[in-house]
Amino acid sequence: MASMKHCLAFWVTVRLVYGLNVKTDCASSWVQQIPEGLVFSQNGEDGVIGALVARVPTLNKYYVEFGVQNGKQRNTRALQERSAWTGLLLDGSHEDPIINLHKEFITPSNVAFLFEKYHVPKNLGLLSVDIDSYDFWITKAILEAGYSPDIPVTEVNSQVSTGLFTVPPPNVTGLPWLTPGQRNFGASPEAFAALGGKFGYKMVYCESRGVNCFMMKSSLINVADQHCVPSTVRRAPCYSRVIGSPICYNANCWPTNPNPNVGFYELDANLQVVRKGVQDNHAPACSHSPEILLQRHWQYW
Repeated sequence: MASMKHCLAFWVTVRLVYGLNVKTDCASSWVQQIPEGLVFSQNGEDGVIGALVARVPTLNKYYVEFGVQNGKQRNTRALQERSAWTGLLLDGSHEDPIINLHKEFITPSNVAFLFEKYHVPKNLGLLSVDIDSYDFWITKAILEAGYSPDIPVTEVNSQVSTGLFTVPPPNVTGLPWLTPGQRNFGASPEAFAALGGKFGYKMVYCESRGVNCFMMKSSLINVADQHCVPSTVRRAPCYSRVIGSPICYNANCWPTNPNPNVGFYELDANLQVVRKGVQDNHAPACSHSPEILLQRHWQYW
């Protein structure tokens, strides 16, 4: 009997340590209680970032954020002004030496050079990418260059259907940047999650307006909490939703760019292109069917 108890205790330990069929109370897991809050961010990013940073008190307090315009409204301002973080800001149209904001046009082919130019450490604490354009390819270039942020924050395109979708890179579209206000920009949450997964990240949250999603290094999340991350964290594109609210009365759905060169790529799990020129990948909230149009006035998550 003692031997049987010993074997049972050992098997329970194995299950807990190695994540084999882990059972846990997910209602008490921190990944189920990530708050949103707005101080200087555009949406609820300040609250989410604060909660994620609090989980890793030993991370390097250095950030990189680009697409910040004049830097007044951004994801890293609260970290800088309230938590003694330092870092690099980049924007294609603005500069301000007081906050280390530099005017640079960022592309997938030059972003690693820019990081070297401004002496970005490989192990930065947080990366925030928001340029409404080639975000997927720029993030991919950063990770492939060996930069390893503990917390990557990426703008996503929640107007496209569930799946691995991204606009083609600029060398394919022939456009240095994509026109804001059209549906063909960036990449789906699932595409970013798959990209992050290749480099050891877990997507843990997307804020309620469907604009930004948040990843963390999987090594910083214990097995039980990883088990509690929902199978999908994407939100509908509700850019005027009350921050943190589950209710959206009107989804934001932009027109499709008719240029065939900016039709979406569909990727497989290995991030290989399996389909090109995709234009029929509307999210349910952006479908033109009468049923969905009626549902838009109710609730989207």
